[in-house]
Amino acid sequence: MNFLLDRDAAGWARDLTNLKKQVGDCDTAAPVSAISALSGEFIWRCAHGRVTGSVLLAPTKPPRIQQIALERKPP
Repeated sequence: MNFLLDRDAAGWARDLTNLKKQVGDCDTAAPVSAISALSGEFIWRCAHGRVTGSVLLAPTKPPRIQQIALERKPP
């Protein structure tokens, strides 16, 4: 829906590249823990720390990603 209106694909690519430089490779197979019917949280364990994240889905059919937030955490 409006996912790329806040930050375009090039902006996401740049930000994800910078995050990966800081934390290294991550195990992204961690499950998403549901917070509500349309939102969840996860933690990726990485070579040099952790990344916590949240995802919010839009109430559309089919649901689409509305927002993703990622934050670097110490090991």
